[in-house]
Amino acid sequence: METKQNVREEEAKKITTALQNSEDLAELDEMLKNNYVEWKEGDVSYKVRKPNHDERKELRMEKIKCHNELRTNPDWKYEQQIILEYANKGIDIADMINKQLAINVKIKEVQSQLSKFGAEKEEDNKAIFELKNKIYNLMIERNGISLEKSDLLADSIEQELLMLINTYTAYLVLEKKVKDKWVRVFKSYEDFMDSDNESLLEKTGSYLGMLIFRTNLKDE
Repeated sequence: METKQNVREEEAKKITTALQNSEDLAELDEMLKNNYVEWKEGDVSYKVRKPNHDERKELRMEKIKCHNELRTNPDWKYEQQIILEYANKGIDIADMINKQLAINVKIKEVQSQLSKFGAEKEEDNKAIFELKNKIYNLMIERNGISLEKSDLLADSIEQELLMLINTYTAYLVLEKKVKDKWVRVFKSYEDFMDSDNESLLEKTGSYLGMLIFRTNLKDE
């Protein structure tokens, strides 16, 4: 019987699997630098990118609307309230947050080491493969902690807002190529949330997560 920890580890690996399955990691890295990721599923080309000004504005309005609904609902609590409740039970969520931040620092350090190799390919240098593998394992560890923390804080206002931000952003920036034009995949946020195309949604979340993480690193 699978334990909850094993399930979280498998989910964490799924989240980061796109990094390992990419046919050309150098190409993926180059796309991330240019604020988009493009891939194919069958004969269809998909892409996620950074949201534009109007999309960020739309997202902000949805977030405000959701926040106002949650904060007036007595069934919802802020994270700090829940963290204190768990602390009294001996569960240290604050420590999980600190571990995540420490892993982010490690990933940034390894990425810096990797950048020194320039356009050199990993098949020509074992050190490149080892550094990329180290990043992959750090991402699995970080995402495992994130999933555990999210489980504990699932009913917090912040987590619900984060879920909205992540899914609404994905809805806004997920596009497919129709003839020579990129068009939004889903006509509405409701269509996106109702989709049962798990492979597409998994890759969208994974690539968008990489894109957001890289952007956050550049902004630090």
